[in-house]
Amino acid sequence: MLEWLVVLSAAIAPHLQYAKSPHPLPLKQAIARLAAESCGGAKASVAQAFEAEQLIQMLEASSPPARSWAARGPLLDGAWDQVYTSNPGAGTVAADGVQARRKLIGRITGHVLQLIDYEEPFGREVPPAFSYAQRARAGWLSLGLQAELRASVDPQPDAVTWHVSFDTMRWSLLGGKLPLRTRSLPPGSGGVWRTTYLDHDTRVLRAQSHRGGPPTTYVLSKAAGPSKTRITR
Repeated sequence: MLEWLVVLSAAIAPHLQYAKSPHPLPLKQAIARLAAESCGGAKASVAQAFEAEQLIQMLEASSPPARSWAARGPLLDGAWDQVYTSNPGAGTVAADGVQARRKLIGRITGHVLQLIDYEEPFGREVPPAFSYAQRARAGWLSLGLQAELRASVDPQPDAVTWHVSFDTMRWSLLGGKLPLRTRSLPPGSGGVWRTTYLDHDTRVLRAQSHRGGPPTTYVLSKAAGPSKTRITR
């Protein structure tokens, strides 16, 4: 028990300074460093996982209250690199604190992106609309092999929560230009997702699967490049 407390104290001590300041930048930097050391969370030790959770909670505490999807939608719109996940079974095989790669087939891995398209409503009576895809794309030496999960999103009035239903998994070559196959996913897959922190370059997602089990936390950063920001219909 004493050894456990020592480990936790060692994990917390370096970040006590951040608790005194609401500025998110040092928290983001510490999370990125930890992600680089733990393969994006896939190889995190108990102490590293605990440390990451404390940092994420402090980052969430620094967030202004969610106002509306009209305010948050434009911030969500775009492509997001996966920096860290609390789920070691998410398939992450490489990460550097900026982006992550996931296993596709055999030794082929793909760069992981979450893509969100926000459609601004016309008039107060029209609810906001989001399109969502999660993509893992290999390099051109692997013919741009790509796996893309498509999901339907039902945004809730709190401007924090999405009810998400997974629709299809699409495999393609040449970065989506040459379709291979599309598989419909079973009803009931998906979950309840909460965006607990959001600014112009960072997003924290807490996802609870409909299948049960512990929730998964993701820290994501806005990806650069306009060509990555739209979902191909």
